[in-house]
Amino acid sequence: LKGTPMAYLAASMSSAAPGGAGNRSKPRHGWLWEALGELSTDVITSNLVPQDWDWNQVHYWYGTPLMAMVPDLIRIAGHTSEDHPSWQLLKFCLAQGADPRTEVGTEVNVIGSTCGWGGEGTQFPKLEMIALKGHCAMSLVFAFLKQLKQHESKYEHQIKNAAHVLKLFASCAQPSDSVRVNVHESVVEMWERLLLEQRFCDVELQVVDCEASARADAAASGGAATLRAHAAVLRTASRVLDATLASPMKEGRTGVIRVEGASPEAVHLCLHLIYAGTTTLESPKPVVLLGALDIAHRWQVGHVVAMLEKELVRLVGVDTVLEFFEVAVLKDLSSLRSACKAFAAAQPRQKGGELQSKLAEIQSSLASA
Repeated sequence: LKGTPMAYLAASMSSAAPGGAGNRSKPRHGWLWEALGELSTDVITSNLVPQDWDWNQVHYWYGTPLMAMVPDLIRIAGHTSEDHPSWQLLKFCLAQGADPRTEVGTEVNVIGSTCGWGGEGTQFPKLEMIALKGHCAMSLVFAFLKQLKQHESKYEHQIKNAAHVLKLFASCAQPSDSVRVNVHESVVEMWERLLLEQRFCDVELQVVDCEASARADAAASGGAATLRAHAAVLRTASRVLDATLASPMKEGRTGVIRVEGASPEAVHLCLHLIYAGTTTLESPKPVVLLGALDIAHRWQVGHVVAMLEKELVRLVGVDTVLEFFEVAVLKDLSSLRSACKAFAAAQPRQKGGELQSKLAEIQSSLASA
């Protein structure tokens, strides 16, 4: 998305919203929010989930995606086994980047509430409703615990489940390895123009062994597509390129660098992320993302590797999990590796078992290679 970092770069809820919600426009992907509230593994881990789904967005009724899941995760009776589908689903969502610390600020117009279990006609004591505004998924679990512990003997299983949710939050959530800084769009556009207009470029990247579809366009350069960039930018971003362009070898003398085993699209995407931390390309295909990741990893551009890894984590699915896992193991990408394992574990028993076996085979074969 232009001008934005590539981030990539329920039975437990009240059955109807208060009357004030009727004036709101219908949220996008309402079915997905309902699936989160119902802990519907088959839906949440399927290709139905939009590629641009934000796992930390805020819904006016459910809060964040993790907050939508918390009530039923706590309600399930006596299932703290790690193999239970609900826990595997939570691990999958955390691997996608869902952050239990994302708060529903008081300035956000969220009207939903939860809890309120038990009462007349049941064996369970009545619990008070908990308003979502001002909470994150972590604090919401603690709010549940505060009420549940007032009736500890009746809600023993739910107290254990809440503790297990906190344990998984702590052990599976992705680390906060970067700080978000607001940058004016004009700054991003300036760096994009610097790359695209190619003024004052003093480095040529000759991309060889390109995809067959790109070779026709590259015929004039002897089978290599040529991209242009600035030595100052590349040398600042990459220690590898800094050493290459400073050497007395041909690359240092001519400013011409051969980039082998990559497509022009992949190198172009990598350059966009180096210059602007964003891209104007719409939904790059996995093969392009993997190619850009390989180049960024080869050049040791850590922040670009991190952006691409996050995007690949979001795209883990039935068609990509095996290939992504192999790349994650080879390049030691812990977040992507965990996301692939979580996806396999969240699948139905037979299918999930087959995927987990294949992942184990891949890891074993690469370890012994």
